[in-house]
Parts: sequence; structure tokens; C-alpha cells
Amino acid sequence: MGKEYVPVVAYIYNGTKTPKQFYSKTYKEWIKILKVTDSRRRASLDAGMVGIRYKCIIDYNETKREIYLFDEENDNWWIEDGNENEILLDKNKICRYCKNEILNPIIDKHQGRVCIVCPYCRSHLSEWSDNIEKAKESWNTYIKDEN
Repeated sequence: MGKEYVPVVAYIYNGTKTPKQFYSKTYKEWIKILKVTDSRRRASLDAGMVGIRYKCIIDYNETKREIYLFDEENDNWWIEDGNENEILLDKNKICRYCKNEILNPIIDKHQGRVCIVCPYCRSHLSEWSDNIEKAKESWNTYIKDEN
């Protein structure tokens, strides 16, 4: 793991910096940041660096999810490896158990099998499968569309 610098568009208002979008090298396009839900000085465990960590909700292909965007306070921004590439699901989904919108599901791994888990109530949202693609297929039987 490590860090990969990304271009970021950020606004500064009354001395407070707020990121608005970043360029994804994975998807080769600008990704809009819908909301910054938290910002504080933190260490990146993957990169071994300290900076301002922004917990952001992004919108990619009509899918909302959370990411951590770091600023080294000298306008060098990065997203932790793997953070940008986490599982992308088709649409915003609602957990059928706790009724929360699932922005960033947890991938539970046990004895070589995987399962998608609700980050709020920890309910299993897919069958236990040999790989993540099979888990994503069974995901639709455990959730309901937001609409």
C-alpha cells in the first residue's frame, strides 16, 4: 500500500479548505464530491503520512459512497490505495433490515469466502461466495432499491 497523488479542485472560504472534486486515475475522469462529512488532522495508516483527512461522499455513475481524501497541507492530495477502488454497486441501496442507505458496504472475508455486509447493522446482504462477483450477484436479493 502507499499513496498516489491526485489533482483536486478545492475552495477556500474564511480559511477553510473544502475539496469539491478530484481526478480519478482509475476511471480517467473528474469525480464530484457531494459532501464532506468530516475533516481533521489524521494519519494515513496505508501511506504512513499525516495530513488533513477529509471523509467525503462522492457520486460516481449514480452510485454514492464514502472515501478518505488526504491533504498534506501543501496542496498535495491523495486517496489511500484501494480506497478509490472499493466495490462499486449498481445503485444506491437500502438495507432491508435497518433501512439505512448503504454507501460503502463491508466485504467480510472468512476461510476464503466473501460476503457483503451492511456497515450499520452488520447484517449479511449477500450469500457467502467464492469470489466478490458471485457475492455481488446475490446482493440484489438482500436489499431493495432506493426508489
